Amino acid sequence: MDPWPDETDETDDDAATDAIEALDPMWPRAHLQPRRTSASTFAAVHGAYHVLSQRIRLETRDCHLSPSEAVVLATILRERQTTISVVRQRTGLRASTLDSLLDRLETRDLIRRARPRDLRGEVTLDLSPEGADVADRARAALGEIEDELAGFVPATIRAAVDAVFEASRALGVPGTASDY
Repeated sequence: MDPWPDETDETDDDAATDAIEALDPMWPRAHLQPRRTSASTFAAVHGAYHVLSQRIRLETRDCHLSPSEAVVLATILRERQTTISVVRQRTGLRASTLDSLLDRLETRDLIRRARPRDLRGEVTLDLSPEGADVADRARAALGEIEDELAGFVPATIRAAVDAVFEASRALGVPGTASDY
């Protein structure tokens, strides 16, 4: 399947129309009409990422968090005493990206890394008291955005977005060791 189709076939158009019709009764902003053509899944997810990143940056500006930092802090808040591999799995961040992000959060005294004494186990992550407050604000901001999205998009379609994330993780990056 061409990821950047010039023209769509009727099957794609029918599926897109069905999805749009599911949205139309709930579309709260008349000036933002949903697109009536099929787009590539990648382009749609990529565009959503950038729009939602701007929104979370705005919502967490008082905490000076990047969107990735907000998601990581909210993940650690939800799963206290978690491991780096669990955070990677939940967020989809590359190991090197997550490591840099954790370095920044640790420097700001928002998280703590605990290294096992025997050096065999995984490093665990937890929030500092200040980090717990910031993570709670990030979680609240993310929750507000999720609630607003729920007003736009039915649960079945939101579940399909989760399926796209899982399928994307399963694809991996050909020619490289799996980093996800």
